[in-house]
Order: sequence, then structure tokens, then C-alpha cells
Amino acid sequence: MSANRLHFAAITPDRTVLEQEIDFVVLRTREGDMGILPGHEPCCVELAEGIAKLYQGQKQTDSLAVMGGFALVQDNRVTVLSAIA
Repeated sequence: MSANRLHFAAITPDRTVLEQEIDFVVLRTREGDMGILPGHEPCCVELAEGIAKLYQGQKQTDSLAVMGGFALVQDNRVTVLSAIA
């Protein structure tokens, strides 16, 4: 993995729904939308129901409906844990 990319994974109790290298992600949290770039401070946030938007460069390349859960950001990795995604 490149130091200027993020490794994104969305995981439910049944399976890994989506896993890919991206440049940027926007997640819907309980406090509002949160943008995450490489080098982001480590954190764990509670997610609200919403759409995770994944970007390659300036272009949104993928999206994922997330029905709550948590996101862990650490070491250029974003892991979304949700009952339904």
C-alpha cells in the first residue's frame, strides 16, 4: 500500500462487503460528514445511516450504503464495521 493512499474495508458479521485502495473517503457520522485523507489522525467514530463515498483522485468511484456501526481510522486504513452495508 502506498503511503499516500488509504486501504478501505467495509465488514459485516457475514462477510467483507468491499475492500479497495482509495485516495479519499467521506463517511456519515453521528456528528455529520467526515472526510478522511491519508495521514489522518487515528480515531474511532460512530456512524449514522448514510452513504460512504469513495474517491480516486477528484472522482467519486464507488459508494456504499451503511446502516450505522463504527469506523476505525488508523495507519492509512479505514475499517467500517456495520451490521448492514
